[in-house]
Amino acid sequence: MWPLLMLVQTTAEPPLRIDLKPLLPEPSCDRNTGEGEIVVCGDRDDGRYRLTALPERRFEGSGRAQVRLSDRATLSAEGESAGLAGGVTVPRLMARLRIGF
Repeated sequence: MWPLLMLVQTTAEPPLRIDLKPLLPEPSCDRNTGEGEIVVCGDRDDGRYRLTALPERRFEGSGRAQVRLSDRATLSAEGESAGLAGGVTVPRLMARLRIGF
């Protein structure tokens, strides 16, 4: 096996010359041949990489998501705000599990 592998390596050689063609962009505007002038070619699209504004959405209703787990149990999640000392309000998310007797 090894002699066969060594024979393959000795007979294989890289090509003598590799010609690569450079890929140049096609000109998109006329080039000026005047001396001392700079011509800038390109697309001017300022919003190409910007995200569009999201539509303003308002949620109506109680703001509560509720799922019935069984005949007697429900799970709900809702947003609230709680007041702390000094008049600071803090938003919080409450999850409530209600089980009927």
